[in-house]
Amino acid sequence: MPAKKGNIPWNKGLKMSEEFCRKNSDAQTGKKLSDETKERIRKYQLTHDNSGRFRNGNKINLGRSRPDVTGENHHRWKLGISDKGYTKSWTNELRDSIRKRDCYECQECGITQDELHYKLDIHHIDEDKTNLDHKNLITFCRSCHMLLHWATKQHGEAAFKKRGEQ
Repeated sequence: MPAKKGNIPWNKGLKMSEEFCRKNSDAQTGKKLSDETKERIRKYQLTHDNSGRFRNGNKINLGRSRPDVTGENHHRWKLGISDKGYTKSWTNELRDSIRKRDCYECQECGITQDELHYKLDIHHIDEDKTNLDHKNLITFCRSCHMLLHWATKQHGEAAFKKRGEQ
């Protein structure tokens, strides 16, 4: 079952109480760590500091842990389409003008930006990121936007064109 459109997570904005933190701390007190875990912690502390760098000054790579899963090897590879990128004209002002033109409303399901508590996505109908013609841009909520891309991937361009023409 798909998530509700505009559903806000139950824990958004909540902080852990002092009592909760104390109970968690008490639960961990007295627990014995294995020698293997102690050794891993010791090695980590010897090589890292709190600034996000190794002790020798090099930046820690917190991104991909597997450099072999890039480009054609990545599961989301699209024949190099993602390499084209957006032009410098793809600005917040342009996206806001499209949202305003579409009355801050998803053109598929009709939910508004105010109901969602986030800005609506702007989609390129022809999927060409460099084509910034206002007729080529349309407003979708994230849910409809993802469904559109999924349908396009599953059923090809024909399904995409049918949906884009509506």
